[in-house]
Amino acid sequence: MCYNAAHNTNRGFQYAIAHANTIEEKNEFERKYLEWKKSNAVFAETYFTSAFSHDDFLVVYQEGGFTSVDQMQWGLIPRWCNNSEKSSVIQNQTINARSETIFEKPAYRQSALDRRCIILMTGFFEFHHQGRRKYPLFIQQRKGEIMAVAGIWDEAEVDEKKIRSFSVVTVEANESMAKIHNNPKNPHRMPLILNPDQFRLWLTALEKDDVISKKMVSNLMQPYPSQDLSYST
Repeated sequence: MCYNAAHNTNRGFQYAIAHANTIEEKNEFERKYLEWKKSNAVFAETYFTSAFSHDDFLVVYQEGGFTSVDQMQWGLIPRWCNNSEKSSVIQNQTINARSETIFEKPAYRQSALDRRCIILMTGFFEFHHQGRRKYPLFIQQRKGEIMAVAGIWDEAEVDEKKIRSFSVVTVEANESMAKIHNNPKNPHRMPLILNPDQFRLWLTALEKDDVISKKMVSNLMQPYPSQDLSYST
């Protein structure tokens, strides 16, 4: 699974702008980037964060057919949850969403249809178990680029405050990750990592009965090639 990650908001914005699909998207990303720079005296960079701290990550998402980028909390709060006590419990349970069941689980199924997103991070951590010891390894793109991780997002109004949040979609691990992620409680998983040519399909909303498009999206849910990632202590 994925419970710890690193991110660099400045680099994330630059990546989103460079991989915009249209001029309109690029203009929107640049507008949000300028807004963010004006509101942040120091560029946000986190080398290690726990999902359970519900940190903000930069997320590319689509709403009403329009693509934008913003910061969202890690740990999805479904749109039907409006109680702060309940939302805190749910958010700790929705760090990750298994790709095999996102169209079925009550907390995920609506977002899986119409609110899929891309989380921009510099990499994630997994712990390799050897007996009673755990050793963290940092996984990133081999070329050191920003990593585009597939997710689902939602917006909930909790105690009259609107919160946008996300879950990381996970898949079966590739060969290297299967050796690393050997937690006996839930082994051999990894985040779903996307290439730029897959962004548009992943972000586009689905109709509930659109079986063909749902299958196309499901076909994207594959392990990322081992040789395209680097693994370091």
